[in-house]
Amino acid sequence: HDDNTAIIRKTQAKAKLFLQRYQQLLWHPIRYTTCYIMDKDKARGIKRPRGLEKEKSKQKQKQKQKQKQKVKLAHPPTKALYDHDPTDPSLLPDTAKAESAPIIQAMKCMSNDEQSRFEAYRRCSFPNSVMTKCVALSLAKIIQRRSKMAPAGNKAKSFSLPDIVLDAIAKPKENHDWNKVLQCLVNPKSSNEIVIIVSTLAKLHAQRVVHAACQVAEREDKSASSGGGVNLRPHHLREARNMQLSTPVFFLGPQEQSPFVRNDSAVMVDKCKQKADAALAAQEAYDEYHSTSEDGE
Repeated sequence: HDDNTAIIRKTQAKAKLFLQRYQQLLWHPIRYTTCYIMDKDKARGIKRPRGLEKEKSKQKQKQKQKQKQKVKLAHPPTKALYDHDPTDPSLLPDTAKAESAPIIQAMKCMSNDEQSRFEAYRRCSFPNSVMTKCVALSLAKIIQRRSKMAPAGNKAKSFSLPDIVLDAIAKPKENHDWNKVLQCLVNPKSSNEIVIIVSTLAKLHAQRVVHAACQVAEREDKSASSGGGVNLRPHHLREARNMQLSTPVFFLGPQEQSPFVRNDSAVMVDKCKQKADAALAAQEAYDEYHSTSEDGE
């Protein structure tokens, strides 16, 4: 019973204090206006007037300025930035001069059209995964076709492809690790260099296709050449690509789409496959000749 009476008295006292403060705020709103700031150490509400907040913000700004001055004194700038022009070419290191010298010399000899093509070549790029897949599939199909065409007694040509390569040939649209597929077909640690070379050739061929497409568009609209601009359309690029397909470039697409030459009414010959077979046969003959000469020595 005594505990209950004590609790009731405490609650009554708190209620009286709350009413008194509420009345003070009603009668004197400006005098008792305060902002509640949480104390980080004690995690409880503390009343502080607004004037202290402004003083604290000023103190923080002064501390930040002092820290900036300390950083400047700790890391003084070099004299070269003040005594010399930063755009002066003499400030460049010797390595940069040696690397940029041949590029500068080549750019001086280029025409405006060639310079724009060179800048476009430096800017454009092909996805590495797409080029790796294209190179791996092309090599795998060529090797598979030549292994089927090779006679049974030829040990140099009769070999079986790994399962990962055969699976990639059978299901090219599925997700495969094309880096591993390519590594199974080429020399160790040379797959990245091969993809870089093929990407460079692809960029060069793309430039030739765009240049040929511009010529096709100019022929269709002769007034565009005098106006100084040509608007390319899809059929311009298709026609230019068909013109450029006379060169056997294996990364353009499936070899079934390569151009055919009709010798007579019944026979059609694929020039791309013929040239690829001739190049591979020449490489094999060269390797075989040097391997036998080394054995003879």
